[in-house]
Amino acid sequence: MKKLLSIFLISAFALSLLPLNAQTPDEGYIYLVKGKHVVAKKATTDVDYITFNLPDSVSENAFSITLEGVTKNSITYTIDALEPAQTYVHAVFQESILDLILQEYYETTLANADPLTIEAAVRLMMYSYGYEGQGTATYTQYDGMDDYTSIIAGQQYWIAVCALDDQYQLQGSPAHQTCQTLPAGESNATLNITYNGLNDRDEAMWSFAASDDIQTIWTMYGLQVVLGAFVDLYGYEYTMFTFGQSWKAQDLLNDTGEYGWPTDGEADYIMYALGIDKNGDWVKAQHIEHIVPPVPQATGPTINILSKEKDIHHVSVQFEITPSNVTEAYVILLNENDVDDRLNMGYTYAELAMGGTSIDITNEIHNFGEYTYTNSNVDGQAW
Repeated sequence: MKKLLSIFLISAFALSLLPLNAQTPDEGYIYLVKGKHVVAKKATTDVDYITFNLPDSVSENAFSITLEGVTKNSITYTIDALEPAQTYVHAVFQESILDLILQEYYETTLANADPLTIEAAVRLMMYSYGYEGQGTATYTQYDGMDDYTSIIAGQQYWIAVCALDDQYQLQGSPAHQTCQTLPAGESNATLNITYNGLNDRDEAMWSFAASDDIQTIWTMYGLQVVLGAFVDLYGYEYTMFTFGQSWKAQDLLNDTGEYGWPTDGEADYIMYALGIDKNGDWVKAQHIEHIVPPVPQATGPTINILSKEKDIHHVSVQFEITPSNVTEAYVILLNENDVDDRLNMGYTYAELAMGGTSIDITNEIHNFGEYTYTNSNVDGQAW
């Protein structure tokens, strides 16, 4: 028995040295067999050689990603799972959005971030853009396939995959591959923008008209001096597809006045629009309007700072609101750069104060007229 085992091992080792075109009669596949059952099957075109000892230069990854093809508005790829029963999350997202996430949440950029920080950001992206999958399968993501998927011509994308555990939580490190969609051509479609004045909330009202072949419309609105500077600095495409808003064409074209854009005093405002047709080609439009919102006749509650202090990782501000019978009151601590970015995107101070991690202090103001905000876990020195 020992002799036979030795002969088998020698034969197996010799097999691992054979080129894969030296096949048994069933050409084209390699089978791994246990008892009377095939436990794994691979096409010879997918494998370079067979070995019983993994070389140091070869890594054993749970997944591999093969790019099958790209168009102007679609990406097709195959996820090859080492364990056929393994469930996973796979996702496709723009590299510019990943870069923005790194800036907003990790205070770095894609060019400067270390691998662990990039991995953390990729995991965060996968919770927003991911789809569940299992085993080896081929997927196609295309523009407008749902409310979250934008596959845009000429953009750099990441394809990522990460294992799921029994609780549907990401497990281990994601694998990824990058690709770029084909460049957009000039669409024969038409797209027009009209300014329709202010509504009763002093919001700018815009309407859009487009030909039937437009499927998606991107919009970007704000102060001309601000957005113009961003476009000059970062380029039209990066600015539009990072800070703009995507709409299904019919939702925007059929709007009856539900959507309004904020104004912040007299200034030149610009509305950019980019229409994408069914082939992934583009048509662009823009409209500049000098808007003069009416001067408010009534003044709202006033906020008076009573005391303030700062230290490393600590800030405390005591303030009062008069009159105290306010409808709502909130407080939030934000990084100055984050505030500037969001104001440039069209948010108002009131919207910032009410969002994210804000604290509702309405009851405290009603009862005491004042509130002391304290935070001893500020990232960096408080100013």
